Amino acid sequence: MRRREPEETLAELERALAFAARSFAHAPGGLWLAGLAALAALDRAGLRSPEALALRRRAEQMRREGEERASSHELAGLEAWIALARRRAALEEAFLAASHEAPERVSSRAELAERLLDVERRLEALDRTLAEPFPDGLDALVARLRSAHPDYEPAEAAAPPEGAPLRPLLEESARRGRVERAPSAWALLGGGFLAWFFAITAIAVVAAGVARSAIVLALLALAATALVAALARRVAERRRRQRVLDAWFARERSAREREALEAARSRWALAARALGALDAFRRTDEGASLEAREGQLPSLTPWIRMAVGGLREEQVEAFA
Repeated sequence: MRRREPEETLAELERALAFAARSFAHAPGGLWLAGLAALAALDRAGLRSPEALALRRRAEQMRREGEERASSHELAGLEAWIALARRRAALEEAFLAASHEAPERVSSRAELAERLLDVERRLEALDRTLAEPFPDGLDALVARLRSAHPDYEPAEAAAPPEGAPLRPLLEESARRGRVERAPSAWALLGGGFLAWFFAITAIAVVAAGVARSAIVLALLALAATALVAALARRVAERRRRQRVLDAWFARERSAREREALEAARSRWALAARALGALDAFRRTDEGASLEAREGQLPSLTPWIRMAVGGLREEQVEAFA
């Protein structure tokens, strides 16, 4: 629910007073109520422009004229109505304040309920993700990995591990308590030179027609196999470290998201409780009496609302 701009409020009050002057020309109680309501609306809006002061003078004149012409019985009935409406308006103002503190603006009761239900569903999904703790020792493992790879950041789009698909890998990592040391870049370079040396030697031996060329070729194949295995192991270990860190960061993001959703749920719940308090008032004798008055004299109801504040006329049906 958005707040109205001062210019918009002033234009609306000007139109309302012009309408009241025509409608209540022969109903002094209505004139008194319209002038009183306009003054109250100006006070709440805190308008002090020259246009607002001129409008205030018109409203005061209308209130005095209505008071002079209306009977004391008519004014007493309107004052009793205003007193009842003020009790409801206090609850409506509390709901409006709570709804303005909500994470998003809502314009109806159904929208408020849907927002609260959506937060509850997301919290339940995150609770399922976070319910099963990661294995013991994983914190220490991740600390060592992050220390060894300070520049690594997981993919922003990485989703939390729903259903714990990485749990076997993490259990194995925690059980070992360390990350396997894959061959370093220098070791791989040395292996490459070794394979290159065996290859040159094999070519020279074969070219010389030496009978032991089969042995040399076997050594060459062994060196090449060792190099390929070392490369494969290095790639696998790097991928494994990445998966461990991705899983850890995804879980951390889930925990932070849950904290944010808890705060959002508290604010949505505050608005829902304020609306519930308003519903409870409507079921009281005072609430029933107020509804009866509004049903009997519907033309005065907007002015009563303007006099006491609370929900605007167009908001009443949405949050009824």
